[in-house]
Amino acid sequence: MNGRAVSYLALIVLLAGAGACSGSAAVDVSVPAAAHAETSWEAAFDDTEFTTWRAGVIRRMEPTAHERIDAYPAAPGVVVELLVPHPGGRPPLRKIGETTTGPDGRFRLGPGPAGRWVLRARSAGGAATYGGNVPLMRGAFPIPEGDIQMMVRDGRPLDVRLVGADGAPVAAGAVRVSAMGYEEVGVTDDDGLVHFVAPEGAVYVDAWDAGRRGARELIDVPRPAEAGPFELRAPDHGPLRGWVIAAESGVPLAGAVVFQTERPDVFTVTGDDGRFELAAARTGRVAAFGRGRAYRSYDVPAAGEVELRLRRGTVVTGRVVDGAGEGVAEARVLAVAATTAGGRERVRGPVTDAEGRFTFDWLPSPSSGSDGTVSLVAFRRGRGSTAALTLDAGDAGGEPVLVLGGERRIAGRVVRAGGAPCAGATVRVVCDPDGISAIDAVLLGAGWDMSCQTDAGGRFAFVGVPAHLESLLSLRVDGTRLERRVAPGGDTTVDVELAAGKSISGRVVDVAGQPVTLGGEAWVDLLNHPWIDAFRRRAPVGPDGSFRIDDLPDGEYSVRAKIRTFEVGGAVATAGADDVELVAERPADLEF
Repeated sequence: MNGRAVSYLALIVLLAGAGACSGSAAVDVSVPAAAHAETSWEAAFDDTEFTTWRAGVIRRMEPTAHERIDAYPAAPGVVVELLVPHPGGRPPLRKIGETTTGPDGRFRLGPGPAGRWVLRARSAGGAATYGGNVPLMRGAFPIPEGDIQMMVRDGRPLDVRLVGADGAPVAAGAVRVSAMGYEEVGVTDDDGLVHFVAPEGAVYVDAWDAGRRGARELIDVPRPAEAGPFELRAPDHGPLRGWVIAAESGVPLAGAVVFQTERPDVFTVTGDDGRFELAAARTGRVAAFGRGRAYRSYDVPAAGEVELRLRRGTVVTGRVVDGAGEGVAEARVLAVAATTAGGRERVRGPVTDAEGRFTFDWLPSPSSGSDGTVSLVAFRRGRGSTAALTLDAGDAGGEPVLVLGGERRIAGRVVRAGGAPCAGATVRVVCDPDGISAIDAVLLGAGWDMSCQTDAGGRFAFVGVPAHLESLLSLRVDGTRLERRVAPGGDTTVDVELAAGKSISGRVVDVAGQPVTLGGEAWVDLLNHPWIDAFRRRAPVGPDGSFRIDDLPDGEYSVRAKIRTFEVGGAVATAGADDVELVAERPADLEF
């Protein structure tokens, strides 16, 4: 190898180690933290937002499986806690209330937020069960509002030892154990040990420190006694390091904001040389932006450093106002830009000042090959959202004004034919955002998809519904779904009277045609309906062998019954049939 070749190779190595244009003077693109950091209303719920009480019953899981949750026994003496998550629907959780179930397993807790909430139920020595409305917590059961039903289960001790790549114990490391309805994080002691009480069955064990995430194992609980603690090997990748440069010139950008897209509240800024260090997991995507530099996200590399290139972007200055034209402070401005292959850059923009004004310094640039548009929308919990404003590529659009549409209450009552209240019906309200997709709104923290169950009087209520959007109210009861569209406007009452359904009736007889008089239960399942996924209704079998199942939608049904000591044959009938006969036969004795 000649000397010139050696010099070229040395030059390449030096450039690779220092980053592009390391000798160039950095350009300051600093954005004031107050413009992009989480506001108080985004970081946590205010106590004044705690308006909703929650009640229900806790039941104990048994080895024998039952078809219905109310067939499991009530669990008295269970500690139930009401927890509040981050408003974005993820941990950390903050405890705001605690009670103990009564002799009938019932509890009542509150008040808490109307939207995001978590219940944790734990019996003595058992594993905790988590449930509620917290979409970004893997281990929490989704539970609708209404009369809540939750299960508690036995727990088994699980010891986990966290070790590094060299096998040495890791002290003060975070470990997460999760399963359906269960998710807890513990911190290791000096020996790398952390103790859990986990549910029986398969559970995931994760390293939860940012630099160690990605280490994950699926194990069975309980573990053999002789096995000792489960050892989770999790190399420390350290913080994510890299640099941010101008896409056009390669000049380092000082003061650029860098964060992992899944946790925009955890961020750093580049130094005078454009370099950064971020406590981020080696998964997902990392994004950067700066004053006058368009937001852009990149995949996080599995190893090594990352170079983030930012293009010059369009700067938009505007105002967020209410319906009366008054400026709204601390409203969040959001943006969505199309990328190639149907992707999206979903960007949390600045917050408004005391007069409702904002300067969006890092507006994303649409990718070449996309439709070339960027949509702006503003949101403020308690004040509603705005219609989306579409900007063409390179169009600063003067000074746009985004008008918050306010919020409203949608409430009502569901009754059956004849006026009897319909308790336990599931009611859902969905609002499609104006100008951006529903998934865009959810991922930006501005989506509206609420559900509840009717109370004993058939009543339901939703608060915080965007007033300027049409709402789709859907009602699911007895396997049937009904839909109503609610026009934009103020507080609205929606009362629903269910149409009278049809019946299927008949009797259970023995092989001689005589009524079976032992009692029992009959049920029907709807078959091959074009839009009802599943429908089952039950009724008792009387002492004369007769049964009648009411409030059935039109369709064809399989009809079955269960009678003690008998095997009962099934039948197929159409709603309205009144002469169904099920034949019950005693099983023959086995001869040996």
